[in-house]
Amino acid sequence: MTLQEFNQLTGLNATEKEFENINEMYMAVGNMDKATFCKEYKQHGESKLVAELMNTVLLEEKVYHEINNEAHKLYDERDRLVDFLLEQSQVLSSTALLKKAIEIEDDHAEVIRKKINLGLPLCELDLDYIRENL
Repeated sequence: MTLQEFNQLTGLNATEKEFENINEMYMAVGNMDKATFCKEYKQHGESKLVAELMNTVLLEEKVYHEINNEAHKLYDERDRLVDFLLEQSQVLSSTALLKKAIEIEDDHAEVIRKKINLGLPLCELDLDYIRENL
């Protein structure tokens, strides 16, 4: 929704700065159409309760994004760790490191895909998994 649309639908004369906050509220309400939002805003938009609820929503959204970003970083770190374990299991001929990579990834099939993508040979443990699961 644009500032002009908002002003036209509400009959208000919001400034660009005011509309930034209004538009954040509009984006936060989800699937509500413009006309309904504008009607509701005209009735309740200046409410202190609505403003506080909106502040809470924005704060929770910020926290959600921070947690989501941190989770992505942790998944990336886990992927690098699994790759490292797979490479080292090959260099050291260590079944224990391979088993730890499988445990961390929690999916032997995904470990086999990673080994193929890394250009690492499949070992007997991998081949047994393939034979049992094809």
